[in-house]
Amino acid sequence: MKRILALLLAMLLLTGLLAGCGGSDTPAPAPATPAPTATPEPEATPEPEPEATPEPADEPAEEDVRWGSVARGTWDGNTYTSAYLGLEFSAPASWVVATDEDINAIMGLGLDFTGIDMTAEELDALDVITFIDMMASDPLSGVSIYITYERLVFPRTRISAEDYINLAAQTLEMMGMDVHFDFPGTTTIGDYDWLSYGSEMDMFGTSVFGRYFINIEDGIVRIISIIYNEASMTVDEVLEMFNTL
Repeated sequence: MKRILALLLAMLLLTGLLAGCGGSDTPAPAPATPAPTATPEPEATPEPEPEATPEPADEPAEEDVRWGSVARGTWDGNTYTSAYLGLEFSAPASWVVATDEDINAIMGLGLDFTGIDMTAEELDALDVITFIDMMASDPLSGVSIYITYERLVFPRTRISAEDYINLAAQTLEMMGMDVHFDFPGTTTIGDYDWLSYGSEMDMFGTSVFGRYFINIEDGIVRIISIIYNEASMTVDEVLEMFNTL
């Protein structure tokens, strides 16, 4: 299970790849050309130099996207509510809900979440770029659900959900996973429409599947991930646990 979580987080924590996809604005140097042979010029009377005009000020550097209005959801027993996403998720009584300490350990952030509400201001102060908002899993069947947020460091790249999915799919393929796009169109979850794709990998003789729902708005990538196997419930059954607020 720990190896499965590690593979999932490798997909979730793509910030290092996204942060560098802005490219460089520096033009390539032009090839050198041979200088023409100088011809003697007749001496001329020097003319007064024109007054220097002030150079325009440099445009301010584009600031990183901050967390803005992002707000973590809350748990009441086994019911998760996110006003930010406009959804509610009700897990069966047999499911285990991850605590902030559990999330901290899996993320490996080295941060103490105890007593921290993790508001947008606190996330900005800690300069967190990626974090897991919630985790819940069924220890009997192995199905798990995660809601994760990523802050795009270079918003001028204007990456779309389609571009993000292609980048994530390439990463999973490099890890040996089969990636498939068998959910055409969008899926409405809560207040938003989500693009999705799937993955499959053999783990110790068992096929482990992933379904990732992606939505990007205001420089924030929102990801709902469902990890399951052939013995657990299907994606459709998990999606039935969501309700719109």
